[in-house]
Amino acid sequence: MQTVNQTSSGTILISSANPRAFGSPVTFTATVAGSGATPTGSVTFKDGAATLGTGTLNGSGQATLSTSSLAVGNHSITAVYAGDGNYTASTSPVLTQAVGQNAASIVLASSVNPSATGQPVTFTAGVTGAGITPTGTVTFKDGAAVLGTGTLTAGTASMTTSALAAGAHPITAVYGGDANYSASTSSVLTQTVNVAADSVKLQALQIAVTKVAALVSGQAISGAIVSAIADGFADGCTDIRPVGSGVHVNKCPERGTKRIGKAFASLAQSRATWLAWADMRGTDWNTAASKGDVTGHQVNGLSGITYRFQHRCSRAFSAAMSSSATVRKCSMVRCMAMGQPAVLISPGKATTASASTRARRIPA
Repeated sequence: MQTVNQTSSGTILISSANPRAFGSPVTFTATVAGSGATPTGSVTFKDGAATLGTGTLNGSGQATLSTSSLAVGNHSITAVYAGDGNYTASTSPVLTQAVGQNAASIVLASSVNPSATGQPVTFTAGVTGAGITPTGTVTFKDGAAVLGTGTLTAGTASMTTSALAAGAHPITAVYGGDANYSASTSSVLTQTVNVAADSVKLQALQIAVTKVAALVSGQAISGAIVSAIADGFADGCTDIRPVGSGVHVNKCPERGTKRIGKAFASLAQSRATWLAWADMRGTDWNTAASKGDVTGHQVNGLSGITYRFQHRCSRAFSAAMSSSATVRKCSMVRCMAMGQPAVLISPGKATTASASTRARRIPA
C-alpha cells in the first residue's frame, strides 16, 4: 500500500476597492492554489479575530465575500482556507483595508413657502447616507446668519421660526457630520416672506383715512376761524356755545376795568378787546364699518387770540381816505369810517393739522 500525503496550499487575498468609503460595498476575493488539482472546500474571511463570513471555492479555486458593514478606520483582513483531502489549510497574508468617512446627503424642505410675516415656518432637514443612519446635529442658516439647530432623530432634524422679515431668504441646512459621515450642506432653499394680506388692506385703509382726516381737519380749522371772526365783530361775548359738531369757548375779557384801561392808555382814540378762544370739533369719519372698515372718531382742536379794535380816525385822516393812494398805504388793517370795527385773528396750532400763526387781513 502506498500512502499519499496532503500537500500544502497557498492562499492570497485581494480587495475590490482600497480605500473604500463607509457604507460602500467592498468585495474580498481569496484564491487558493496547490501543486496538483484545484483545491476545493471553503474559505473564512476575518477582520482580525472577528469572522466576516465564508465562501466556497469555485472551479478556479476562488471564493468571495462582499460587505458594507466595515466601520471607518483600518481593518486587518485575512482569508483562512480550511483544506481538503489533497491540500492542507492555509491563511492569506493580512490585507489592510482602509475605510474612510462617506458623504451624507441632505435635503431641506419648508412647511409653507411663500409665507407671511409673523407666520411660523418649519424647516426640516433629512440626512441620509450609504450605510447606517447618520447621527449628529443640523444647523439652519439664513445666508450667513444662524437661525437655530436641530438634533437628528431617525435622520431628520427640524426647527420653527416666525422671525423672518418680508423678502426672500436663502435658507440652508448644514450637517455637522459624525464618525461615519462627513459634514455636508443642503442646496439653497429660497424662502419667500410676503406682507400679510390684512396688513396690505390696513395700509390701503390708512392711506385713504389719512386723506379723509386731513380734509376734515381743514374744514374744522376753517370753521374755527369763521367762529372767531364772528365773535370778534359781535358786540357781546359768549363764554361757550355749540358749533357744528363741537363747541367754541371764549375767555371773555374784563371790559372796562382799570387793568384793561392801563394796558391801552396810549391808544387815546381806540378801545381794544382781546378774546382768547378754543374750538373743539369731533367727526365720525368712517361710516362703512359693515363692510369691514375700521370705525373711529376724529377730534380737531384749535386755539387762538382775536384782537378786536375800533379806531376813530382824525379829521385829517378821514379826509385823506378819499384818496385811493392813501388807502393803499394801509398795509394790515383798514381804517374804517368813524368807529366801524375790525379784527385780527392769530390762530395757534391745531391738534390734527398744523396752522402757522398769522394775522388775518380785513379786505378793502
